[in-house]
Amino acid sequence: MFTDIIMPGGINGNELAKLARIKRPGLKVLYTSGFPGTQLGGTVEIEADAPLLNKPYRRNDLAKLIAEVLAAA
Repeated sequence: MFTDIIMPGGINGNELAKLARIKRPGLKVLYTSGFPGTQLGGTVEIEADAPLLNKPYRRNDLAKLIAEVLAAA
């Protein structure tokens, strides 16, 4: 799953991932955000080891990180 952390509509990417993992345990998630680090705008925290692709990013960076996430155990 590839999701932004900060989204409109009352749910954030971390909450979305938690809900998705209820239906698909073990689902791999790649986050993206325009905020650096794991404290994203002071509103949302993700796990320290969660894969995070900072914006702006290049297609090559996205493809490389997707491959790494999918290959991870």
